[in-house]
Amino acid sequence: MTSGRLDTDKGTFIAYITDKFGHYREEKDRSLKLEQEYIIAGKDSDYENMRAVAGRIFLLRFADNLAIALSDGGLRAEATAVALALEICLLDPTFTEPITNAILFACAYLETLSDVHVIYDGGRVPLHKSSHTMSVSDVLSGNRYVRPPGTGLTYGEYLVCFMAITGDERLNLRTMDLVELEIRRESANRAFMLDYGIERINAEIEGKGSGVGRLWLNRTYGYY
Repeated sequence: MTSGRLDTDKGTFIAYITDKFGHYREEKDRSLKLEQEYIIAGKDSDYENMRAVAGRIFLLRFADNLAIALSDGGLRAEATAVALALEICLLDPTFTEPITNAILFACAYLETLSDVHVIYDGGRVPLHKSSHTMSVSDVLSGNRYVRPPGTGLTYGEYLVCFMAITGDERLNLRTMDLVELEIRRESANRAFMLDYGIERINAEIEGKGSGVGRLWLNRTYGYY
């Protein structure tokens, strides 16, 4: 990353990954189904990779929803009114603020669950919302928020964001893992290791002849 922007080479590499490797919403017919999730999380199973990525999405969405809830004056007023009606706050007003904040945390938590459901169901949720559907009444009644279809990022686009902040070495090595896995599965070479792959080789051949003396041949072979 330079100056807060994604390097061109890394952006091109991520575009290659998204084109060649699958994820939960767009699986490829391979032994490891959640390939992009593996590149991000690096766990040993699809389940663990799915769990790790879901946790990241949840934390990202919760941070945004919590910031909105804590800064919404109207929502805070609703939560405070509920807190003030509780007997414990009537007896000791110092409990009012922590209970109010707990209600706001619950609002953010429930909306985050709704966001994650929308994302995994194929919908879109922005990285930062301009509006929300939080309400204290939903928290008190135990209702889950139902978000209508909207604009924002899809599941695959959230994965691109995570890959963009993944270290270059991890991104490269985990992608190499997937390439090795597929070559081993589809060919007779079960011990194939990408580490030993040759990109380019320079060869110099020396020969001797009775009439022309010594001969040298220089050749370069490789992928360009």
